Order: sequence, then C-alpha cells, then structure tokens
Amino acid sequence: MARQIVKDQPYQEYQYSLVASVGEPLSTLTSHPVGRYRFHEKEKIWKPLSCHGITILAEPYAIGGNVVFALKTLQEKIQVLTHDFAPVPPETFHLTVADLIWGDKYAALIQSQGCEMQNTQIFQRVNAIFQGLEIRSLTQHATIVGVGGFPGAVVAFVNFEEAVYNRIMTLRDKIYTDLILAQYGVFRERPFLGHITLGYIEGVPPHGLNDALNTIRFTTDFMLPQWTFELSGVGIYTFRSMSEYCQLRGGYLT
Repeated sequence: MARQIVKDQPYQEYQYSLVASVGEPLSTLTSHPVGRYRFHEKEKIWKPLSCHGITILAEPYAIGGNVVFALKTLQEKIQVLTHDFAPVPPETFHLTVADLIWGDKYAALIQSQGCEMQNTQIFQRVNAIFQGLEIRSLTQHATIVGVGGFPGAVVAFVNFEEAVYNRIMTLRDKIYTDLILAQYGVFRERPFLGHITLGYIEGVPPHGLNDALNTIRFTTDFMLPQWTFELSGVGIYTFRSMSEYCQLRGGYLT
C-alpha cells in the first residue's frame, strides 16, 4: 500500500494552524503513557528511557535566553497540578526542524552499515543537502505564541517570520523528497508545526492535566510578547533519549 503524501503548509495556513492548535481542546492527548520517561519513586525524579535516533534541530541548541526561565516556570506550574507530567530538562529545550529516523530504524542502520553515524550514508546525504543550501550570517528570531498538547506531550508552539519559515520549508522539502533518504525510512509524518516540548504525559489518564494547561494558558496570555528567542542555523544531532542530544554538524538556515 502506497504511503500517503504529507505536505507542509504555506505560511498563511501555518498561521491558522497555530491559532487552532493553541485553542484546541486537550482531548487530543493520549490516554496512555508515551514511554519516554519513568518515575523513580525512591529518588522522586523522572528519568529518561532509552530512545536512539538522528534528527535536525534549530540552533543554538539548547535554546537560550530569558525564554528558558519562562518555560521552566511553566513546567513547574504543571507539576504542581499533575503528577503525570515528566518535564524535559530545561538545558535540553529545543526546536525540531525535521525528524529523520529513530528506534528500530536507527538501530538497523547502525547494524547494517557497521560504522559511526558520521560515516553512514544517511548522515552523508543530509550533510550534502546542507552544503547545497545557501548559508547566511544574519541572526533571526522565533516567538512562542501559546501552550497546548500534542499526543503524548505538552508543548509551546512557535511562530517565525515568513522568510525564516520558508527557509525551513526549503530544507524539509529537500530532506523529505530525497530518494536516498527515503530508502532508509526518512519521510514526512505530519506537516511542520514548530514547537518546544516541555514534557511528556506518563499517566493513565493524565490526572489534572486539563486544569494545569488551562491555568498556564491564561498565564501566558500576559507574557507572550516577551517570549522571543534567537535562531542562528540548524544542525544534525543524534540522541540517546529525550534528555541527551549530541551535535554532528551545523550550518544552514539564517
């Protein structure tokens, strides 16, 4: 059966999607643990579970500036209202530009090619795509516009200037239409919706989460104009869990 073709949205449609996502009811959240973190009762902390993969993140990684303190404050507010929320470490806040492969696909790639990720064909192909795109030196900005839910996660949604958004779309189109990468299972699962993950839902069901998010949605209405952060490029990263990322190569975007 042929895979359904998924496309990203033109800039104006992306604006509509952001508004809809920020206001969407939280029934879209999963009613089972997403399996990215596990709570250790003895230590009273969440610890990440193993999940290996390769991805493209916005730089700088991790996201810096005043927005980190603001997002950390939101995490703390959620934790007070629900015990089923596993926050990601603030020092790993990031914006994913394009997912590549993870889990079984990633393990199969490493096993079949028998080498470090930098020497695999998938890395070399993505690296070649980076080199073929124009590199600029201007610093750009992105803005957090609201908080909401993805299946299995609580996220802060991100908006961009049109020129930056279009550069991201150019990169994603190059990645997801590449025939070599497609052979390794790289494909566009869903249209791009910029976000920073605050944490994962690990409860059955997530008790108190609706109240928590409604509370912080009200709070962010008064704070959002200040929630801007810098973008300086994109990079290829491997990860071992949702708390541990390692850069392999950086470059294109602004």
